[in-house]
Amino acid sequence: MAFTKITAAGIGSTETVTLDGLSVINDGSFGGNVTIGGTLTYEDVTNIDSVGLITARAGVNVGSGITLSKDGDVFFTGIATGNGSGLTALNASNISSGTVPTARLGSGTASSSTFLRGDSTFQTVNTDLVSDTSPQLGGDLDTNDFEILLDDSHSVKFGDGADCTINHSGADFAITNLTGNLNILNNSADAVQIRHGSETMIKAISDGAVELYHDDSKKIETTATGAVVTGILTATTFVPTESQLSQRNLIINGAMRVAQRATSYTGGYGTSNAGDYYKTVDRMFVSTANLPNTDVTTAQVSLTSGDPYDLGFRYAMQLQMGYQGSVPSNVGVNLVYRMEAQDIATSGWNYTSSSSFITLSFWVKSTVSQTFYGLLRTLDGTQYKYPFSYALTANTWKKVIVKVPGNSNLTINNDTGEGLRINLAPYLGTDNTASGVTLNTWSTHSNSAKTPDQTSTWYSTNGATFEVTGLQLEVGSVATPFEHISYQQDFSRCERYFQYVRGGIVNAINSNGDRIPLPTTRVTMRATPTISNTTFTEFSAGTSRSISSFEQYNDEIAGYAQLSSTPSNGVYVTLTASAEL
Repeated sequence: MAFTKITAAGIGSTETVTLDGLSVINDGSFGGNVTIGGTLTYEDVTNIDSVGLITARAGVNVGSGITLSKDGDVFFTGIATGNGSGLTALNASNISSGTVPTARLGSGTASSSTFLRGDSTFQTVNTDLVSDTSPQLGGDLDTNDFEILLDDSHSVKFGDGADCTINHSGADFAITNLTGNLNILNNSADAVQIRHGSETMIKAISDGAVELYHDDSKKIETTATGAVVTGILTATTFVPTESQLSQRNLIINGAMRVAQRATSYTGGYGTSNAGDYYKTVDRMFVSTANLPNTDVTTAQVSLTSGDPYDLGFRYAMQLQMGYQGSVPSNVGVNLVYRMEAQDIATSGWNYTSSSSFITLSFWVKSTVSQTFYGLLRTLDGTQYKYPFSYALTANTWKKVIVKVPGNSNLTINNDTGEGLRINLAPYLGTDNTASGVTLNTWSTHSNSAKTPDQTSTWYSTNGATFEVTGLQLEVGSVATPFEHISYQQDFSRCERYFQYVRGGIVNAINSNGDRIPLPTTRVTMRATPTISNTTFTEFSAGTSRSISSFEQYNDEIAGYAQLSSTPSNGVYVTLTASAEL
């Protein structure tokens, strides 16, 4: 090896120096190229100017902007640039943050009012359905508490053929369906209603009735067995048949036409004789418990116009109050109809079944406005009552309809005794009422709790009247029109309970020991009648003769009488026979 002198300042020769091994302890400086055939190992190198490949153990830092880790990661603090061929592994999973220029995403303008379509095109978001000629929903449409508004004459259409439309013309709202049924469905237990404001027009109740209203007042209601009509049902054609309508009214003299005894009466009502409760209109029982004899006047009054006159009624039964004192607790003013048990037992009403009904209807008017009460009451077995109420406006006729179901506890015998009672009381004192009485249901009867507590308005009003006509009781849940029959039919039916009996004996009677036969009744009476008001009058002299003895055999008055003195001629006999309940 050739050397020149090596000094502290370096190698001083310009010739090539070849070393098998060189160790530089301190700084070394080479003015020319250094060629190394093996591996050059450097530690703590901060600046390398390399023309070829550099291999580093721990990583390489390029200034302060780029760091190359030994694991292959590259970290930038500045901007990395390059073409597509040089960025082969750039994807979303390798970009954790930063902003991608919109130009790299798609064509068009990116903003808060555009969205990027699948074909890499920015499109403006439509905020109204009108601007979009073909809007589509990928899910539910949430209006965010705003409304969907359509101009007049525009429609919402349904169906493949747009055969159902909903629209508003500016004057009318319409739902038009061209195919199939138009169904309105309510899957809840609540009713379906058509209303105008607060006024109900139609109501359909789940598992129940369909109701029709007029001026918010129910007029037609369907039932399990038919329908109930409140008020007057007018038909252009109506042909009653024997099986449907004839003899359906179980009430006798419900039109108040027959009044054999008198047309007006003021006095006491009720003695040991049941007939003393009947003073004017036949079959109408009147009780005025604990009142002076002059406090209540009953009368058959005439009707002149309006309802119910226009429906064929010409008379009503009237009770008029005349008492002006205090209101005692034990007072009762009652208009009662008493029915033979056999008539209700064989009527066809299954009175022990809650699904079988009878219907009571009547016209009623009072000179005072208040709520009145009535009741049906059975008289056989354990007594049961069915109380009901109705409100009247002063001097206004009202038709009341009460639909009454059967009850398993009822007993009605098939006999001539009283089986059912209808009580219409304009006033009952507190001894006869109770606050806990339940309306429109059957319960055991108590005289001290017939109806709920009643106001004393009618009782304490001087001259107050209470009028009833068109009393009808029929089997079924429908109040049919009143069954008008001939006067003779009404009269004959009334005579089963009361009648005037007249007859003459033309043969001369020579001694007061002769027996004078009694005239027989025109119809068979309910029971052996009570005979009263008997007179024997001579034909020629017109002299009345008293009776010394009297015998009676059966319900047709097959009997005789003896006079206390001997008449000179034949006699004329008159009497009254009562078999009232």
